[in-house]
Amino acid sequence: MKNITFQNRISIQAPASDIYGYLLDPGNLPRLHPLIIGVKPLRSEGSASTRVEIQDKIMLFGRIPFYKKYEASFTSIEENRQLLLETFTSPGIHIRNTIILSEETNETRVEERVHIAVPALFASFVLKQIQFSHVEMLKSLKRILESA
Repeated sequence: MKNITFQNRISIQAPASDIYGYLLDPGNLPRLHPLIIGVKPLRSEGSASTRVEIQDKIMLFGRIPFYKKYEASFTSIEENRQLLLETFTSPGIHIRNTIILSEETNETRVEERVHIAVPALFASFVLKQIQFSHVEMLKSLKRILESA
């Protein structure tokens, strides 16, 4: 098993509460994340987390579509300030994505801290896919919220 961490940051001209609300709604994921093509709510009785089933479309070798379903959870850590998105998928991949919002004068700084536990054999491919998709996710978040 290999453990990998990385961070991304972006500034968005929008209130932290707007960004927080948009990120906490799993239905917005297909508009944000380039690999996600579907999100289905799951029952989450008695839990502080929202659970969903996500479907990704990953292009293998740049040409072959590979569809994958997995579960994810969205947890509010601190309202309008911090949330946790966590996924468990095969083969033994665990992604823990903490998003921290810091409101400044005319903008909000969005910091993403990603921790990945992945079998060593898949580490390079998984890291490449996640880094690309998360950079694109933050760019999409900025574009959507700044044009609202």
